[in-house]
Amino acid sequence: MGNFKWLKRKSIFFVCFVMIITFIGLSGISSAKSKTMELKVVTYLSPRYGDGFYCAGRMVDYINQYGKSRGISAKLYHSQTVYKSKEMLPALISGNIDIGVFMGPYVEGTLPIFGASDLPFIWDDVYTQREGVRKGSPIFNLVAKECAKKNLQLLAMASSMPEEILSRKPLMKIEDFKGMKIRVAGAVYAKALESIGAVPISMPSSETYTSLQRGVVDAVMGGDITFRARKLYEVAKYQINLRAFQFDWPVLMNMGSFSRLSEEQKKVVWNAAEHYRHDFSTGESLGSGYLQLRNLLEKNYGVDQRYLSKSERAELKKMMLGPTSKWWKKRIGQEVGDRALKAIEESKNWRKSKFGYLELYPLKY
Repeated sequence: MGNFKWLKRKSIFFVCFVMIITFIGLSGISSAKSKTMELKVVTYLSPRYGDGFYCAGRMVDYINQYGKSRGISAKLYHSQTVYKSKEMLPALISGNIDIGVFMGPYVEGTLPIFGASDLPFIWDDVYTQREGVRKGSPIFNLVAKECAKKNLQLLAMASSMPEEILSRKPLMKIEDFKGMKIRVAGAVYAKALESIGAVPISMPSSETYTSLQRGVVDAVMGGDITFRARKLYEVAKYQINLRAFQFDWPVLMNMGSFSRLSEEQKKVVWNAAEHYRHDFSTGESLGSGYLQLRNLLEKNYGVDQRYLSKSERAELKKMMLGPTSKWWKKRIGQEVGDRALKAIEESKNWRKSKFGYLELYPLKY
């Protein structure tokens, strides 16, 4: 009888112990599930870049608005806050950053595939590029595969405003470029300018004002937004509009960070990146973007807008595109280079059947 009572008490104790352990375990799991994962989003742009910066901000706002109930949030860090521009990509690859917003020419050293869009005259116009680089296009899919080799998930490729030249003197003929020291942002641009006799100079954007002022460089290659944000119109008064250069503004995510997301969380991130692409492409490049900025530079700041003649542009394309493409394909590899150029051509036609605005994943409610 005594043994029976002892066994009964022991069984009750064991059941209670199991219940307590189970409760603690379930509480821990519930707590882990309720804990929000904060994504670190970094852009090299500063608030002075206006819409270009705030498009990244709106992407983060979307993640916070729709991700909160789904266990993710995001925080935006702008230029120089946590990393210098050259440090951003290594930090993203290593996982110290979750999401990075980049300028294509700044990452083509590590990811030369982005040099495809940098090639002179490759996209024809900003409208073709805007639709051609959308998620799912042939060039987007190829770039995504190349990024994956570096532990990166491509989320979006926004189209840029044209890269033009702000110069201390007018440049109206190809021979005017010979010997001109021009600040450029990427290796492809440098090669293209070398092909017409210019001398490309690499330097941080923050040094362009004093370099123009002191004559270290004769001109700066960039977008209208940069000319205004850096107040370069104070030291150079001629904008040479070649209509030859565009590039991508990619959003990249560390593959490990992306893989840790649930399917629903991934949809939130994909949608946020699509909003960024749409806002950037329709604002900076097309809508209230470069054409209005160009008029503003001319009317408010006295910038003399210059355009090459049709015959000069035709000769410029002939001198630039062939040699620069050949050099770039040797750099990235002939096979990948050929596939990239073919993908761009296919993406120009792809836009005709895929034209539209936002393409979002439906979220569960």
